[in-house]
Amino acid sequence: MLKEKIEIISDLAVLHYDEYPILFVGKNAAAQNVLGSFIYETDDKLHFFYCIISDKVLQHFIYQKLSYLSILLTVNIIYLVEKDINEKILNIKRTSAEKINPDFLPLSSSFCPNLDEQTKNKILKTLRKTYSIAEPTISMAYDEKLEYRKSI
Repeated sequence: MLKEKIEIISDLAVLHYDEYPILFVGKNAAAQNVLGSFIYETDDKLHFFYCIISDKVLQHFIYQKLSYLSILLTVNIIYLVEKDINEKILNIKRTSAEKINPDFLPLSSSFCPNLDEQTKNKILKTLRKTYSIAEPTISMAYDEKLEYRKSI
């Protein structure tokens, strides 16, 4: 059940790549935005953060109006995902930013990297609605969290 919630099955876009995809976004089975990042590697396992975010938050992240840290601090659930070296999901745990060792959280200056127009347009094309980015604030992610909670 958790796997369906966080597994990216379409519209994968790698925002930053090194030895592994470091920062990426895509859609899950419910067509929700899933933002993920590589955390660390052990002998035979890869560890990631995954979170589900709204179109508005994704758009503001892509335009570098929200940092990755501000998103992680405001989402209701962060999924800790463990994969094998073939990227098969082995384990998923639910947590929150408050329970994560601060050494594993991104810096406050961790904005989306500058994307080429093709990648940016590919991501923006997947959004159901686009939003004005004229007045972004760091609290916008908190507003989204409250809006989400009201809808439950």
